[in-house]
Amino acid sequence: MRRCVGCGAENPPRFKFCGECGASLVVSSQLSVVSSPQPPPQPSNSQLSSPEPRTPSTQSAAERRQLTVMFCDLVGSTAVSDRLDPEEYREVVRT
Repeated sequence: MRRCVGCGAENPPRFKFCGECGASLVVSSQLSVVSSPQPPPQPSNSQLSSPEPRTPSTQSAAERRQLTVMFCDLVGSTAVSDRLDPEEYREVVRT
């Protein structure tokens, strides 16, 4: 078991991150080195209100975005699609 220096929790040898605090558990050739967790940088108010377009060189590998998804269930649509040809069904759905 490896003990996290960030929170003191014991972790199995196969863990790469602490199971309690999420700190990285990096194994060197001779001993376990544990880095304490660091919070992600918080954007300033100016970054939130007027984001500038990112260039590929400054774009991060992953980005969290808000997304709105709308789902519409058409009652009996499967039966109607079986009876109509695709072009006719498209017109029915558009209407």
